[in-house]
Amino acid sequence: MKVCESCKKEFIPKTKTKKNRFCSLECYHNYRHQIFESSYHRCLKCDNMTRGKFCSKSCASSFRNINTHREPWNKGLTKETDVRMAQISETMRNGHRIYAKLPRKVIFCKNCGEEITIVETSKQEFCSRKCVTETSWKTTREKRLKWIIEEPEKKVEHDRKVGVAQKGVPEKDWVKKQTSRAMTDFFKNNPEIGKASRRKQSAIRWEDPEHAKKCLSIKSPNRLEIFFLEMLDEEYPGEWQFVGNGAVSIGGKIPDYIHKYKKYIIELYGDYWHRDDDPQDRIDFFEKFGYSTLVVWGHSLTDTKEVIKMIDKLKVGGEV
Repeated sequence: MKVCESCKKEFIPKTKTKKNRFCSLECYHNYRHQIFESSYHRCLKCDNMTRGKFCSKSCASSFRNINTHREPWNKGLTKETDVRMAQISETMRNGHRIYAKLPRKVIFCKNCGEEITIVETSKQEFCSRKCVTETSWKTTREKRLKWIIEEPEKKVEHDRKVGVAQKGVPEKDWVKKQTSRAMTDFFKNNPEIGKASRRKQSAIRWEDPEHAKKCLSIKSPNRLEIFFLEMLDEEYPGEWQFVGNGAVSIGGKIPDYIHKYKKYIIELYGDYWHRDDDPQDRIDFFEKFGYSTLVVWGHSLTDTKEVIKMIDKLKVGGEV
């Protein structure tokens, strides 16, 4: 037996869990209505139900502007007519006298170099709040640029932690613009450093299999890769497998096609995206892990017979 919280009558719960607090739906609604009336009130401006005096900031401001007019407590009072004003005036005068007698020193602002005079015991280093903010931005930017040039691994880890911490938190537009402008100016003045650092950071990120799968799962395989895979299945059924979607990673690199039974790799290079790449770099890289690699350019697929000959040479001699 339980006691209903609304009508105070004893009842037997119908469910097995026996967590019922009310004997009927009507008692439940009556109880909710009582709680609602006790915790909610009418907005003083628009008469809507709310927990406080007003349902919104607009109602609060409009109500106060119309119904109230706040005046300073000391309006019209002077030190001659009011004791409190006389005490405040005397305290301020004594404070100014003491402050004026303190020893002074001259320093130069750390940001703009402007000469300023401060109290000798003060730890002030800047002439204004603007200079403090600019110096903070410079320090942060120099630290990030040092990571970009000297410690790309540290920057990648830092960006990962920041991404996790700020997930779902909108970044302010002025922060984005200021950061983007600073980084753009740096890379314009140092193009070689920018290119080298981006390559290092990209290589570090691609060593993570999850990052590689995330990048490759967007449009992989593409139409050219599908066409080449169909050609391989037709000429060498069941031998070659497409792994360009991140299914296989060798030393942090993702090959395009790999032989199922032997250590053979085929890389399909698009004419546009790989126009500045040296195929020999890829061949030498996979050779360290015992793989023989063939690089096929997209434009060469117009002559499939020639491509098949190159693959046969790879399978026979291990190199082309």
